[in-house]
Amino acid sequence: MKIGSAKRTLHLPADKPIGGNFFFAALADFHGCKNTGNARFLSRDFHGLIRLAKPPCHLNVKFQSGCDMACITIPPEVAMADKSKLGMEFPLYSIKVAENKIAEFAAAVAQKEDTDHVKEIYRDVDAARKAGYENIPIPPTFPTSFPFWTGGGLQATINAVGADLNKLLHSEEEYEYYAPICAGDVITRKMKVVDMYDRGKPGRKGWHAQVTILETELINQRGELVLKARTTFMER
Repeated sequence: MKIGSAKRTLHLPADKPIGGNFFFAALADFHGCKNTGNARFLSRDFHGLIRLAKPPCHLNVKFQSGCDMACITIPPEVAMADKSKLGMEFPLYSIKVAENKIAEFAAAVAQKEDTDHVKEIYRDVDAARKAGYENIPIPPTFPTSFPFWTGGGLQATINAVGADLNKLLHSEEEYEYYAPICAGDVITRKMKVVDMYDRGKPGRKGWHAQVTILETELINQRGELVLKARTTFMER
């Protein structure tokens, strides 16, 4: 992206945030200032009035005649999930459930220092079989991690529906188990956008949110449906 006038052009990389030290450092470099991190020093030559926006975006720049002062306005860019994505099915992805990942997840949820202090059924095959499982079972909320390991991760999922991760709230997760999921199982994920709707009053700050619901089916290597999940997230 670039800020421009008839005389000058300042380039700002699209992968950098607008505002803060980076913005003023870029302005300092633009004007040849040595003190690139000092906004007060810069204000003698160039002053920006900035509103938050997600790059890349359009910048309106107006230089005052006879000096280097400028007013920079970044139009608010409301990025919400694309409702045309309703009904969209994500590509199928498969993952093998690793024994060590089960223990690590159990330790994280239980806030343990290491995997030696989690319940035995989550780290010991004999204990799991004694409890009636074929192998080490996953903890109940373990499927929450699947989107991070499949299909390009969480960011790819969010991008696919056109949502903005910066505005996102994971508001609800539902699981319906049909059979145990254990270490060594090869799980195929089928995910679909099943609902998108508005909640509250659009245009009124703090009163509006857009809700997106994803439904996921997990199928094991024997073709059995082992779990159905519903993920709800909101954008404000």
